[in-house]
Amino acid sequence: MKKLLPILALLLFATGCGSKATVCGYTDTTDDMDVDMSISINADGDAITKQVNTLSIKMATKEAADSYEEHLKGGATLDIPGFSQSIKRDGELTVISTQSLDLKQASLEDLVSSGVLLEGEETLSRKETIDNLKVLGYTCDPTE
Repeated sequence: MKKLLPILALLLFATGCGSKATVCGYTDTTDDMDVDMSISINADGDAITKQVNTLSIKMATKEAADSYEEHLKGGATLDIPGFSQSIKRDGELTVISTQSLDLKQASLEDLVSSGVLLEGEETLSRKETIDNLKVLGYTCDPTE
């Protein structure tokens, strides 16, 4: 137990004492690909403070994976503080894209101009985001 205390303290510090963490996931399989999407949401109350989206797609062929990787690398990104994106491969067939947005690092103006928030909004609602993800077929834990 003594060995676990520093790890638990680090996790508590990293997520914030009053913050809520929720992970939503979605998986789908077709003839051409396996899709695994994970969205990690950190919030203070109902206001999302950070969101990390991880998309893992296993394609049927190396050529399809190469093409999809190039498509992701050429796609649009957010050019605002607090946003980062990485694209990597896991073997020949799997492409993994991770996007992270720390909303505390971006200004309200940046968040509105990039489309993250609508004009007049000051926060991104955790509850509304989870409700919208559930409508799209995601499962979320915890869901409080």
